[in-house]
Amino acid sequence: VRPFNPNKKSKKDIDEASLKVKLGAEKRRSQSDEDKLMTAYHEAGHAVSSWFLKGGDPLVKLTIIPRSKGSLGYAQYLPKTSYIMARN
Repeated sequence: VRPFNPNKKSKKDIDEASLKVKLGAEKRRSQSDEDKLMTAYHEAGHAVSSWFLKGGDPLVKLTIIPRSKGSLGYAQYLPKTSYIMARN
């Protein structure tokens, strides 16, 4: 753990703060290596599926660090930038 310096913020600090706001604080659970491996395979499945499916969104971040009660991992994608337009 790095000492806190309020005048200097790194990209890692900003990324961690963003994840904490979006997903919650990192949960320190004791997981077996087998559970971590299964979670990694599961999250990798999300990434591979998105990559090969037509129109899939680009993957931004993938983690197996639990951040909420129900989730063991997280996959973040870029949002779609298409809009629905109505004809007048």
